[in-house]
Amino acid sequence: MYNGCLLKLNKHQLIPNGLPPTIVSWEDVIEDTGGFFNPALPKRLTIPAGVSRVRIICSCVWLINYVGCRQMLPKKNGWFLYGLPVMNYMANNVTTTDMTNSSYPIPVVEGDYFEYEVFQSSGAPLYLAMSPGTWFGLEGV
Repeated sequence: MYNGCLLKLNKHQLIPNGLPPTIVSWEDVIEDTGGFFNPALPKRLTIPAGVSRVRIICSCVWLINYVGCRQMLPKKNGWFLYGLPVMNYMANNVTTTDMTNSSYPIPVVEGDYFEYEVFQSSGAPLYLAMSPGTWFGLEGV
């Protein structure tokens, strides 16, 4: 039986320019077959009992801005660890800047949590798009 969770935005989310990076807050659950998402903690996916490994999958669309770089990475318990993906792109000069990445199957215990961190250096606040291309997923493996 499949065990996982898929989250999305229900509105564009404004991401400040520069440091510190921003942890994305998710407003909408597409699917949660394992009880990973708690609306009281909208920035996290938390591991329930009985799950020993998960794969994290992230995707985002930045609205058009031709300046600076964009970064996305998931963190486990607030830390960037081996097996978790990181992605850095320079802003696209033609269209939106789109990014997707996936992790190695990460060992977990009950209570571990994952967050999705983003950073941008456009020189001004920039929107992460509410789009079918912006989502945060986790699957038990």
